[in-house]
Amino acid sequence: HRRARKQQNHLGLTIVPTLSCNFQCLYCYETKKKQTMDKDVEENLLALVRWRIPKGGHLSVTWFGGEPLLRMDIIERLSRGLMQICEENGAKYSANMITNRYLLNTKNVHNLKLFKINSAQITLDGPPDIHDRRRPLKKGGETFKKIFQNVKEASKKISIRLRMNVDDDNRERVGEM
Repeated sequence: HRRARKQQNHLGLTIVPTLSCNFQCLYCYETKKKQTMDKDVEENLLALVRWRIPKGGHLSVTWFGGEPLLRMDIIERLSRGLMQICEENGAKYSANMITNRYLLNTKNVHNLKLFKINSAQITLDGPPDIHDRRRPLKKGGETFKKIFQNVKEASKKISIRLRMNVDDDNRERVGEM
């Protein structure tokens, strides 16, 4: 961590466009606020990057949240601004996203590619019956089937990293995944 912080040619940011989420995960540690990044924060973030990005360096962004796909408008505005700043400074830009994938439809995948978000991490908590019990929609309802279908489609266009939260409740069924 210390070595990475000393690298003068790299700036890494984790950006949270919103704390809102469309899931009601049993173990979620996030506050239930519907807080969303406002325009002032967006402008200040771009100013920070202008000030900190090294000429010929590298900016890497991780989009995180709540559920970042709920605010594609913010991701679009900031991505365009960040990519422009990098272009002006001869810097490389790369991005990834941590998402629950429920909203990752064809249009959103296309937009992610436009904004150089070339990989995404998603979490499944086990086979459908376990996952759906632990990670339901806020208004109720299953999520596994739609996430799985979205992953199959999205993986044709971007790199997908699957993660599984394991605890006493689901560890006996890890092998099924």
